[in-house]
Amino acid sequence: MLRNEYPNEASLGTSFDRLYFGHDNSLELATSEEQKKKIKNCFVLLTKELESNIYRSNKNPFDIKFHMIESAREPGVYQRMKPSCCLYYQTEGASSKCYGCPRMNDEEREQRRQEIRARIEA
Repeated sequence: MLRNEYPNEASLGTSFDRLYFGHDNSLELATSEEQKKKIKNCFVLLTKELESNIYRSNKNPFDIKFHMIESAREPGVYQRMKPSCCLYYQTEGASSKCYGCPRMNDEEREQRRQEIRARIEA
C-alpha cells in the first residue's frame, strides 16, 4: 500500500496508541518521583491543556477516552482498545485482526481471547 493510500484516521490512531504506550512505559522506567511528575505534567499539557486550534481542529486530538478490554494474556488486567484499526489484518500472512482492534465485535474478541489463552496454556 502506498503512503498516500493509507487512511489518515488509521495513521493518527496508531500514533495516539503509541503516544499513550510511551507515556505508560516512561512512567514505569522513571527512577524518581520527580521524573514521574515531569512525565505526567508534559502528558497533561499535550493531551488536555493545549488549545485545539494549534492542531487545526475543534478539539485536541490527543484527548482520547479509551475503551478498556480485558487482556488476552493476563486475566483480570485491562488494556486499551486501539482508537482505530491499523489494518494489520489486510497484510500478507495475517490470519486475523489484532486483539485490540476496534473493528472486532465482543463475540469475536472473546473467541480470540480464548484462542490466545489456549495457546499460552499449551
